Amino acid sequence: MKDNFWSKSIWANDNLAEITTYMGSCSLRGYADGFLEIAAIASGKAIENKCTIDTIMPAILCNIRHSVELFLKFMLSEIPDGVGKKIIVEGHQVKTIFNDYKNQIMTFLECEYYSSTFSYREWLKGFESIVDMIDAFDSDGQTTRYPTDTKGKPNLGGKAIVSTNDVLSLIEYIQGCYDEYDHKDA
Repeated sequence: MKDNFWSKSIWANDNLAEITTYMGSCSLRGYADGFLEIAAIASGKAIENKCTIDTIMPAILCNIRHSVELFLKFMLSEIPDGVGKKIIVEGHQVKTIFNDYKNQIMTFLECEYYSSTFSYREWLKGFESIVDMIDAFDSDGQTTRYPTDTKGKPNLGGKAIVSTNDVLSLIEYIQGCYDEYDHKDA
């Protein structure tokens, strides 16, 4: 194939996607939503037995984990300089990042939304439970991304049994958490 999909002609009836790559909060949030949506679609196909469940599940779990990491980084990018120094996040250890900035997140939510009906303490507790779940199965973002660690030792103990229905329920719970965050200032 001589041309790749970046350089092909665009036709009038093409369904086009605009990929936003500016790494501000909008891009981070959009990417978080996209990775979670792909996980939801793939989980639905797995539940319907319309794909090879064993080979698609690591990708689903990887997308869920990456979505949560991006959402956390999106949240941190929303915190203005006045709540503390501007947060620049490095690394992929979701639990460590969350713990390092939990107080700033709480202060931000408390300062910005104290008069709304948004229960930021409950919301943050729910989001922390998601972070804990993610950390339990893939603390560094590599466990579901690769079948082995850097030393060749099998990840997930060589085998893990996962319920596709439970994975879809987790995705729905995470999506609900994201949606509730969106309505925090309503």
